[in-house]
Amino acid sequence: MGPGITRRLLLLVMLFAALVALEVATGQRRMGALAEARERESLEQIARAQADLVAGLGPVFEEQRRHAAFLARTDEVARFLSAPNGLGPRDHLQRKLFHYLISFPAIDRVRVLDSKGIERLRCERIGGAVGAIPVALLNQEAEHELLQRARALPAGEVDLSELEVDQERVEVPRNERQVLHLTAAVVGDSGLQGLLILTVYASPLLSAARGFEPWAGVRSYLVDGAGAFLAHPERDRERGGTRPGVLGDELGPRAAQVLEGSSRLALDGEHILQHSLSETADWRIVTRVPNSVLRELARPGVELWWSAGSILAVSLTLAAAGILIARLWLSELRLREAQSRALDQREMERRLALNERMASLGQLTAGVAHEINNPLEGIGNYLSLLEKNHLPPEKRARYIELVRHGFNRIRDIVRDLSIFSRQSPGSVAADISLSASRALDLVHGRSEFEAIEIEVSGLDATRMVQGDGGQLEQVVLNLLINAGQALGQAGGHIWVSLEPMESDVQLTVDDDGPGIAAEDLARLFDPFFSKRGGTGLGLAISYGIVRASGGELEALNRTEGGARFRMRLPKHASQDVVNE
Repeated sequence: MGPGITRRLLLLVMLFAALVALEVATGQRRMGALAEARERESLEQIARAQADLVAGLGPVFEEQRRHAAFLARTDEVARFLSAPNGLGPRDHLQRKLFHYLISFPAIDRVRVLDSKGIERLRCERIGGAVGAIPVALLNQEAEHELLQRARALPAGEVDLSELEVDQERVEVPRNERQVLHLTAAVVGDSGLQGLLILTVYASPLLSAARGFEPWAGVRSYLVDGAGAFLAHPERDRERGGTRPGVLGDELGPRAAQVLEGSSRLALDGEHILQHSLSETADWRIVTRVPNSVLRELARPGVELWWSAGSILAVSLTLAAAGILIARLWLSELRLREAQSRALDQREMERRLALNERMASLGQLTAGVAHEINNPLEGIGNYLSLLEKNHLPPEKRARYIELVRHGFNRIRDIVRDLSIFSRQSPGSVAADISLSASRALDLVHGRSEFEAIEIEVSGLDATRMVQGDGGQLEQVVLNLLINAGQALGQAGGHIWVSLEPMESDVQLTVDDDGPGIAAEDLARLFDPFFSKRGGTGLGLAISYGIVRASGGELEALNRTEGGARFRMRLPKHASQDVVNE
């Protein structure tokens, strides 16, 4: 082999290596950018979920404050405190509070204290009903701390207590006894007349904050202004638990940044999101999102990896074809060198045989590229759509299904080529009605069928035949495309009909095009025979699939004009069960 040939071969190898390296680098950059975009999108989804949680929990504080402020301003409370020994005002106030407790199940207890801080009335839930505590059982010790806090409140404001554990309510489970007290001053013309104290259970609020975990590995806490845990995935870490803790135990010095009001922090290895529950209560939801969780959420789905794998497999196949062509090219060069030394008949015959093999290989390569290009183009389009942000789940699932279908089409085409080379009757069952319907769905979106009217009959019933469903779908698709090409841009009609026979099922595809030339009928199903500039593989592969399934495929001209392709397939044993 001369130095010129060696240089050209080396250039060819370098070209293939550069193409592969470029494809790998481009794919890595693309997947990296896609992963970063998905990480940002996932973090935004968690932030929106946290905001939705706060939007649902925050109004709880304000609603209870409004209840306390409203009751403190009622005439019944003012009359009761102005005449504490009168029976009438007590009865009126008790009835009002009973109705209030019944109307608002979140309120557990209402207490009324006089201006000295002594309890004068208490209405609360008792079992499944509401009632008033007898006067003899009321607390007779003055609650001076509440009075001092009430006098310090601005007019109309309601004081919110720290989270407490109510040890007296034994009918409530121990781990659900956390309560909040809301204190409102009752003010009259003479000044402070007393206090109204509303008690609500915080368990629903704490459970919602404790259970906020939009994805596995994301942890959320409810903390007060000092960072103490009010709600924690580990209950014993909460205030009143066996080992209460603060936010600094989890985040260390970084907790100060969160408590200063930073709504979002990017720290080493994780993101911290925090949101205040209410402007009047210094409570906040703090959510920790590890980067490992975001990377896991950004990982492409299995279907996308299958699609990327299919494209890679086809690329490697084409690369292998290039190597094969290079080897054949080298063989041809060597043959030419041998022919220049001895031009005998045997070497001439060998050259002709080699040229025929190369011509067949070229036709086969073109045919494979033609058959695989359509599903590859669809896979590429749907992968581009899947990269869009905020894609609805139903569309994402639909696109993934279409990518999977394109991948399966490529796999089926490769299997079809194998069947073409060694035709053996199949033993599986397929619904020819379903295969034909899928083929019709594929051609409806093609531009060359816009001016063509397709009429269908007999596809509304299940018809089980011997063969593979994907292969039969390819056969019907090839017949439809052949008919569409015959009609051309002028358009026309295509009729697809399916009818059961005694021992087989017959599917017919008719068109009103120019028909088939008489001299072409005998060669129509030969490999690589085409009058329209195609590869000539479609009908040859279709013929091989039908023959491998034990059926027959024939082409003829209609008496009224146009072509007819008639396919007969033997019924499968399961057809009898379907018919019954």
